[in-house]
Amino acid sequence: MNYYHSPLYIKLSEYLFCCRKASVYVNIALVMLKKIREFPTIYIEEIALLANTTPASVTRFCKVLGYPTFQTLKQDLKPFFTPPMTRQTEDPRWSEAAMLKKIHQHLPLALCRQIACALEKSRNLLILSNDYSFMPSNLLREALANEQRLVFQLHRQSDNHLLAKFIRLSDTVVLIDLTGDWLRKHPELLPALSVKTAVCFSAGQPQSGTENLFDFVIDLTKPPDFFSSNYFSCLAITSTVFHILRFTRPPGF
Repeated sequence: MNYYHSPLYIKLSEYLFCCRKASVYVNIALVMLKKIREFPTIYIEEIALLANTTPASVTRFCKVLGYPTFQTLKQDLKPFFTPPMTRQTEDPRWSEAAMLKKIHQHLPLALCRQIACALEKSRNLLILSNDYSFMPSNLLREALANEQRLVFQLHRQSDNHLLAKFIRLSDTVVLIDLTGDWLRKHPELLPALSVKTAVCFSAGQPQSGTENLFDFVIDLTKPPDFFSSNYFSCLAITSTVFHILRFTRPPGF
């Protein structure tokens, strides 16, 4: 794992992409990106000084990114620190084949079959993920939507009222939440989720009190180096989804 594949790096990059004008928050984001290799030892005062602002503004920006404090932001980066990787010079086709072999060696096929059976019974399925263009969630939506099953797809950080509405409408919920961030931010939705058939794609330790929340949990830390790159992690999730769909019977069977 390394910082450049961490949720913070992605959030900072996305924040800058969505900006339309200069601001103090843009300055803070730039400093954090430039100094990301110095986390978690860097101090909030240094970030503020380099961004020509105050520590209070840095804290407010952390909240914009979804972190209640600067310390929480730093803690979120700790699992992603590794020494710099050497540049790969091998044929990329062999590299991808090795990735797929590693992933398939650790796929929970029995669990995929159980999840497929649960999804077959669903008539109103809700998929919560981080992006409408995210391939694994798109595969689920496109493959499972039919005349017998409505499939909804929402951004997992949508407004609580919107999330609650669609959780109520659904009998089955698939959550792609690798870090457990969604569970921390939406504790008030957990009771509604607990009465649904719930599937979670996760790569983090279960939050206290949520161990029995999901009927099925796919632990994506089983493949070694899951966080080594965004490409590898997406490939692992997509391969898992393919196997779930492989076990899902078409309508009428």
